[in-house]
Amino acid sequence: MHNLKAIIFDKDDTFMKDQVYSPSISVDLLFEDTVQSCKIFHDCGYFLFIISNQSGIERGYFNEQELLSNFIDFNNKLFLSNGFRIDGFFYCPHDPSSLCLCRKPNIGMYYQIKALFQIDTKNSFYIGDRLADIEFAQNAGLVPVIIHRPDYSYKHQSTYDDMDLIEQEEENEHVAIFPSLLSFSQTIEKFYKKNTNFVL
Repeated sequence: MHNLKAIIFDKDDTFMKDQVYSPSISVDLLFEDTVQSCKIFHDCGYFLFIISNQSGIERGYFNEQELLSNFIDFNNKLFLSNGFRIDGFFYCPHDPSSLCLCRKPNIGMYYQIKALFQIDTKNSFYIGDRLADIEFAQNAGLVPVIIHRPDYSYKHQSTYDDMDLIEQEEENEHVAIFPSLLSFSQTIEKFYKKNTNFVL
């Protein structure tokens, strides 16, 4: 079996709008370009995954059954409406104080993906919105991409605080920054049509 190209999304404020300590995974929370972008990735031969720190589980705000039930319902609706699914959803349920190996920027969740799928790491992307997402991608050997939407109001000030350092990382060619998920997917599509790979 050939190694698979993957697009791996951070969930909150990247794939969909963050609800903060909530098990919500809903089509209504998607950014307006998420579905179109995923279709482009899918048509270009990429497998699609979501990974997410979900410490709300250990904090007692919701349980794993609620989270997984919401994801299954979401994924079924996504397939019925658009003809593709998310190929896997992986999450860390732990509070930061637990010092687990799965909470990003540790790469335990990527090991979980690799245990089930043969991933072509060097030609696969991790898409996030924070400095820690770059660290995760680098730790996993994935190509890091940051989506920073200029017209979106991020709930965490740290997302804005990270941008100066993220822009420095871009200047050093350690990350690619895009203003929308659609602009990145269209870049991938251009390279796909030329039968070449996007690299930093």
